[in-house]
Amino acid sequence: MKKFMDSWKKFLLYGGVSRTEYDQIREEIRESNRKNLIMFSAIATVFLAIMFLVSLRISGLDEYRWIYACFAVFSGCIFSCTVFGIAKQSHIQILIHVFMSAMFVFGIM
Repeated sequence: MKKFMDSWKKFLLYGGVSRTEYDQIREEIRESNRKNLIMFSAIATVFLAIMFLVSLRISGLDEYRWIYACFAVFSGCIFSCTVFGIAKQSHIQILIHVFMSAMFVFGIM
C-alpha cells in the first residue's frame, strides 16, 4: 500500500519524475510557464481590446462593452506583471491559475 501511495504521489506532484529530477528541471518549467503566460495574456489582451473597439461600433454588442474592457485591462495587468518581472518567478503559477480562471469566467459571461 505504501508503494502504491508513493507512486501516486510521484505522479501527481512531480509528473512521474523523482523529486531530485524535478528539482533539477524546476527552473526550466517555471521559465516555460512564464513564456506561455506572456504569449496567452498578450493574445487575450489584444483580442479583448479589439472586441471592445468593435463593440463601440456595433450596437448589438454595447451591453458587453464593459465585460470586454474589464477583461482586457485584467489580462493586460497579468501581461505587464509577467513581462516586466513584477511577479516573482515563484508566483507565476498563481498568475497562471488566476488568468485561466478569469478566461473561464469570461467564457461563461
